[in-house]
Amino acid sequence: MLIKSDELFIFIFVSLKMVALYGNYLIIFSKLISLFNSITNSIGASVGNLVAEGHRPHIINVFWQITALHHFVAATLCYSLYNFTEPFIYHWLGSSYIMDHNILILLVIFIYITNSRNSVDNFNYAYGLYADVWSAWAELIINISITIICGLKWGIIGILLGKITSLLLIVVIWKPCYLYHSGFKEPIFNYWKSVTRNYIVSLIAIIIPTCLTRLLPIDPYQNIGTWDLYALLGMAIYFVISIPSYCICVKGTKDCLHRFIHK
Repeated sequence: MLIKSDELFIFIFVSLKMVALYGNYLIIFSKLISLFNSITNSIGASVGNLVAEGHRPHIINVFWQITALHHFVAATLCYSLYNFTEPFIYHWLGSSYIMDHNILILLVIFIYITNSRNSVDNFNYAYGLYADVWSAWAELIINISITIICGLKWGIIGILLGKITSLLLIVVIWKPCYLYHSGFKEPIFNYWKSVTRNYIVSLIAIIIPTCLTRLLPIDPYQNIGTWDLYALLGMAIYFVISIPSYCICVKGTKDCLHRFIHK
């Protein structure tokens, strides 16, 4: 979740006005994230029971089902926020409240990482893997260090780079290594071989629908009605492309979909 430390750093390195602009984005992002989290939050409790059974092949199979779900939800969030946030801000507050587009891109990357990480976190907790207490401190130190260095030079972009870099090193790289080594006791290569496809498919599932959505003969900035239609058609395009892509290419998606259908 987006944390309030961002606003403090923005106030220190940029301006109070930018804190307000950034806060508007956080309001939209937080509401949408909360909506999607309602889909996945109930999963964590069942993971503990699964791990307690001790059947490793089944545990790993379910891990990939949950991972596929989290990556799909994260990609859906990112596609929605990337394509529809700026025109919504335009109608809600006015064009002067739209920030640099690069800030939106970095926010989308940050949100993808934070929302796709949950499967690894859930299984680390279920296995009782808390020995890497240093990682939280390392993430904090990396975040603050890069934020101070880059924030002075690039403002909000530098602040977000600090957050993203710390997440990449600790959440994306270290946490899965820890889970596979101490929890699953499997080669970490098995993880990267499969999760790389998740990242590639998610990227494709965001880029291609985005390009197609931009071709729609609808101006989302014209009025709120055209924004509604643009968002509706854009999401339809996204789901038509992303769901088959995930089912074909992403490990665990078919089993996850089957589980939902027959639940």
